[in-house]
Amino acid sequence: MTNLVPRQRRNSHFMRPATERGTALRTMMTLGVILVAALLQTSAAPFFPIFGIRVDLVLIFLAVWANVSRESRILVWAFSAGLILDLASGTPSGTNTLALTAGAYVAALGRSGLFRTNVPWSLAAVAVSTLIYYPITMILLQSHGFSVSWGRTLSTTIPLATIVNVLATLVLYWPITLLERFTRGKRPYRIL
Repeated sequence: MTNLVPRQRRNSHFMRPATERGTALRTMMTLGVILVAALLQTSAAPFFPIFGIRVDLVLIFLAVWANVSRESRILVWAFSAGLILDLASGTPSGTNTLALTAGAYVAALGRSGLFRTNVPWSLAAVAVSTLIYYPITMILLQSHGFSVSWGRTLSTTIPLATIVNVLATLVLYWPITLLERFTRGKRPYRIL
């Protein structure tokens, strides 16, 4: 059945774009940050350990980005970042891909919260993502034949990694939010 009311043509220049629509600048900047974070995490971070633990820059970026950005492509970014991290670090294929995707999925669950853009929510997202990332990585590494000391890792490494990542999030939260604001698409005002 045809519509009896004629459709009004709206000038697309005056319509507000969808919040999920990303710009080319946002895509390029996000990919650039993921590449730089993966390279720093695999090349420079092992030389600057905090409490004997290296900072997981890619995990922190993805968890904070999942909370502050308005896009729904965080799982695509996590999958891509995992592939890049697998290639850069030399771990078996799919290890970081699966672990980062699971961590980012849990961090993205907080996007529906009322206070998703504040520091405590991002700190909690990084902490929970770290608690998910490490056991998945350990299981996958052990399935590929690597020896994993479960007792030491569960009692020492994971709690220290959670603390180190949360402390690093306190430093990296504001640059990530500034990047999100800088790359957010322009939203012209709607007339009528």
